[in-house]
Amino acid sequence: MFDELGGPPQVRVAGIPVRVEWPFFLFAGVLGLDFHGLYILGWILIVFVSVLVHEFGHAVLYRVFGQHPTVHITPVSGLTHGERPLPRAKTIIVSLAGSVFAFGFLATPAIVLRQQGLNDVGGWAFVHPAWFWTVYYVAQVNIWWSIFNILPIVPLDGGHVSEALIGPFRARVLAVAVSAGAAVYVDAKGQRLVALFLVVLAVWNGMEAYRMRQGGESGFLPGGFSSPRPAPEPPPKRRRPKDGGGKGSGKRGKARRGLSAVPDLPPEADAPRPERAPTRTVAQLVASAWEALRAGDGDTAALLLDSAGERTPGVPRYLAASVAASSGDRPKALTLFEQAFLAGPPPNLVAAGVVADHDLAGELAKRLLAHDRDGVDAAATLATHLHYAGRFAAAALVGERVYADGRASQPQTAFEIACAWAQADDPRRGLEWLERAVDAGFTAPKLIDHEADLAPVRALPGYAALRERITS
Repeated sequence: MFDELGGPPQVRVAGIPVRVEWPFFLFAGVLGLDFHGLYILGWILIVFVSVLVHEFGHAVLYRVFGQHPTVHITPVSGLTHGERPLPRAKTIIVSLAGSVFAFGFLATPAIVLRQQGLNDVGGWAFVHPAWFWTVYYVAQVNIWWSIFNILPIVPLDGGHVSEALIGPFRARVLAVAVSAGAAVYVDAKGQRLVALFLVVLAVWNGMEAYRMRQGGESGFLPGGFSSPRPAPEPPPKRRRPKDGGGKGSGKRGKARRGLSAVPDLPPEADAPRPERAPTRTVAQLVASAWEALRAGDGDTAALLLDSAGERTPGVPRYLAASVAASSGDRPKALTLFEQAFLAGPPPNLVAAGVVADHDLAGELAKRLLAHDRDGVDAAATLATHLHYAGRFAAAALVGERVYADGRASQPQTAFEIACAWAQADDPRRGLEWLERAVDAGFTAPKLIDHEADLAPVRALPGYAALRERITS
């Protein structure tokens, strides 16, 4: 499981910060009450190592995706979180990595060793029974912990997968049904403590589903499980070329006008809220609607927008456009997005994600470029937000339309398109656009040497020759 962090001082394991709360060992001991004497200490150690390896599965994938994760062992489980939200596909991969890791690195070797020991009469398993039972329980813990974690129950790993696939509200409704069914099953098997835990999860998910329908905030699950979101952060600023971006490169550099001030969630999300207000304010409904859209739950966002009233002062046009797109009203979404981008940049990256995910980027760019210079700037802003939202192919598509329009800086635009294609797993196309940037007058060798987005391009054979052209 991976989520938000908080808690006691941390240590580093393999360079990854790890925080451990001591009640975890007490909880593990309760699960192992059938053991006696020193055996219970061995059981606690097995559970601790198994949970840690599981969480490191999430952490390794976060590292693969370029983030610096932190692991938190809570009183009843483990949590791993990254620095910022991931796109849907990567979220699913990270969610499943824990169970895959634990099964591959602990369960599978233990199963093999256990079977070998049983097949060799008079072998190590019979000579050293304590070691055999250690191997046996390593296998058991990691088999069942891995299976349990992929159940579609929030906040388990499978619950995060279902949130990414069907949205947070439906995921919690599903979690109620699965938790209740699983509780009945394990109770019939005599696992009363596990059944009680599943009942708690069912009740909590039911309460969360109700809050979402009411536009409320997430609640809290005892034992360290909670469902807050990371604090809003502006997207990273792009380095500007110190030695010039070529003829007509302008003053914007890679960081588009207004982007550095854009938070990842609307400012209203941080406003103080009453504990038990009888009705929600427009700002609170707007913040909750953005949150639902961010999680891919367009139905809940539409419900919240309807509660606020689409034309009510304080409801952003970007939110109405995003809800229209999620509801399938393409013409309305395009019109509202066109008006919104011409009026100013979006309040977050969610809007750009909606534009890309509903295949609106190309048509929206065409509409924006039909306007005067403000339309060109708006289209460039759209491309930049798509890039920072992780929709690199859509960012490249919009950038190519801006480039073809001819009114924006050709060297800078081509450079940004190269960065987008490089991150869209098409580095050869990225190299082609980098060549166009140089042909148009881009003269910033240090920038292309150190721009992180261009790392795949720099690995291509043709990059060295292009680099020589800039300095010659």
